[in-house]
Amino acid sequence: MPLNLRVFVLIAIVGGLLGVSTPGNAATTTAIAAAPLEVIQWTAEDGTDWYRIEIRQSGTDHFAQWMPAADVCEGTTCSFDPSVPMPFGLDAGGYQVFIRWWDADAQQIRLVERQDRTSIPEVSINPVNGRVEVTIPNDPRFDWVQIFFQSTDGTKTIKHFNRTNAPGWYERNTEMTCGASNCTILTQAYPNNDRYDAYFRYWNPEDKVSSWSAPIEFRVNADRQSAVNNLTVTVDNANKPTITWSGRSNFAWYRIYLGAGGKLFDRWMLATDLGCNDGGTCTISPDVTVPGGRIAATYVLGWGPGGTNGGLNGSGWAVGEPYFVPGSNNAFLMQNDLLVFEAESAGLTGDWTFRTSFGGFTGNGYITWRHGDTNEAIDRSQSDVITYIVKIPEAGTYRMMMRATSPDPSDLYNDIFFRVLGEGIYAEAVDPSPGDGETDYVNMGQDWFKVYNNSTEQWRWQASHVDNDAHEVFLVVDQPGEFAFQISGRSNQFRIDRFVFYDEATVTQNQATALTNPQSPRG
Repeated sequence: MPLNLRVFVLIAIVGGLLGVSTPGNAATTTAIAAAPLEVIQWTAEDGTDWYRIEIRQSGTDHFAQWMPAADVCEGTTCSFDPSVPMPFGLDAGGYQVFIRWWDADAQQIRLVERQDRTSIPEVSINPVNGRVEVTIPNDPRFDWVQIFFQSTDGTKTIKHFNRTNAPGWYERNTEMTCGASNCTILTQAYPNNDRYDAYFRYWNPEDKVSSWSAPIEFRVNADRQSAVNNLTVTVDNANKPTITWSGRSNFAWYRIYLGAGGKLFDRWMLATDLGCNDGGTCTISPDVTVPGGRIAATYVLGWGPGGTNGGLNGSGWAVGEPYFVPGSNNAFLMQNDLLVFEAESAGLTGDWTFRTSFGGFTGNGYITWRHGDTNEAIDRSQSDVITYIVKIPEAGTYRMMMRATSPDPSDLYNDIFFRVLGEGIYAEAVDPSPGDGETDYVNMGQDWFKVYNNSTEQWRWQASHVDNDAHEVFLVVDQPGEFAFQISGRSNQFRIDRFVFYDEATVTQNQATALTNPQSPRG
């Protein structure tokens, strides 16, 4: 039969049967086999001309046939060699042989004997690299083989991915590696750690669909894998992203998430399609466009063996370094080496709130984090992030100042986290008067770092880093462009009014912090 016709016939069969036929309710059909069984022997009954041989497992008759006594008996000894192989499952352990004879005088069938037997297993199941590898006897009549996996307690099944037309079916010609006696199938099933039962049946044009085998038990108990490493995203001049990371050899699938002010891409992909089936560097360039003025955030989840705690998703999410994409057309514009913006001028998140109750602010008001929360513990999670987009037209070094205040005691409610993002910018802290044994310089790069202001119940300009040794904070711009400045909550009740950044070579501190300075224009 031509292959395309065979596929059509198979899908028609599967479409009609698979939805209602599972190992628990499949009807028995005539079946040929996986493994030859031992010769069956018994003592002849006087006066009978016919014997019936039945081979049964788990309540299913896999062979049942009448045969003349003259063909199977010689004297008082009878034997039958089931030379045709038997269905899948008969090589999984125990099975029963029933020998019956026809009593012509009584006109009824009588039992000669029942034989309980154990066969030599010829189906093996081996979890490999997060998948299930199955070895079955090589029988050319197995054009297609369907495999069904279910946890031993019956609570869950393992799906076969990317096989929507014929779930669990594998074709001999294209998906089995066959030798002289066995065929190997690397299934598209990815199990958690657990105990499972496997069931098999086959199909060919002549014999159609066989009955299901008896269950064959196997267990998955693989080590949990950790999250992937070196996850990065870059965006080209057309705002098209490329995501890379160091894969792990035991991961067969990865889930890749890309967001930038909203979800842009979220998909499970095979390691083979990412170029890292055995580890190495995984790469994908999603066909999406990252909006300008947004921060691209990437997350990757590895899917492989479950580990002792179970769960193929248990590798944990890897979090990539954020990537700022310029082009907002709404950035605060530095002019004459001075940048000014109000704290409330960006969208607030989480526990940040806009307030006006503490007087003396500039602009429309000020912002505070967790207003009224007297918990003195700090939060190091970099949560509740606020983003300000700015544009700096010239390379240089610019000092940061923050107009802020905190309730008493000031040392418990006096700081935030801050970082910069974008190509060609980083943060540093400089001690204006270092003493013996003190650090005079800290390079924070584009990492989060603490910025504090020691004022209590009155507005003051200050932006310091390093506890008990106040360092002034600077931003070093190697190349002009558009950048993201971000703050996140650290101390409860901390109030912020406005920020300024200026070049000390051309702008004095008094000029930069004058309250009459308007907010920088946008563009």
